[in-house]
Amino acid sequence: MAEHEDKATANGARVKKLAAFQRKALAHALSFPSVERVVYSTCSIHQEENEDVVMSVLPLATSLNFELGTPFPRWPRRGLPVFEGAEHLLRTDPSGDTQGFFIALFVKKLSSIDKSPIPRRKNRVIPRTLKLPFPSTKISLTWMHHEMKKKQCSER
Repeated sequence: MAEHEDKATANGARVKKLAAFQRKALAHALSFPSVERVVYSTCSIHQEENEDVVMSVLPLATSLNFELGTPFPRWPRRGLPVFEGAEHLLRTDPSGDTQGFFIALFVKKLSSIDKSPIPRRKNRVIPRTLKLPFPSTKISLTWMHHEMKKKQCSER
């Protein structure tokens, strides 16, 4: 009996460490300025690694204009009802579905996504690679540079 309790205690400590790491990793992923979607997924059935991690990161996610999306809307099993919005989470149970996994989808609200095109620089110089029909020497490179300048001036 004592051996079983020791394993349960060790497993509980392991789950706590994993959950702490997962909170940090999820918060880091949400902090990227250009990210529009973040999927948090585990192969765990433990509330502490699943709903509790999402619930603890939700205030940060909300402040960064994320909301919970609903992955696989037709999937029947949803998150444990431990906070408002848990119905957006997806989980499976090893007794009925699979070995057990969990998914949370964070989606940036459309109003906060900057869809403006990236400005292009005018007069952008495009590097050209030239193959010379002769070995390059200092004299030939000087001549080529002079010829290219003449060509650029005549194109203007």
